[in-house]
Amino acid sequence: MTALNPVIGYLEAARIAKKAYAENRAIIDVAEEETDIPRAKLEALLNPGLLTQGGIAE
Repeated sequence: MTALNPVIGYLEAARIAKKAYAENRAIIDVAEEETDIPRAKLEALLNPGLLTQGGIAE
């Protein structure tokens, strides 16, 4: 969830992660419902390949 921290803050990212875990759902689905971030931007932020490269997705 640290990929979303710079965009929505730690507390909101943690809340989304906890909700996704509790409901056995994908983080991206919960984040799409709970934020105003478009799905395409969430896909870029949460892309596993990009996450392994470090940095912040633009």
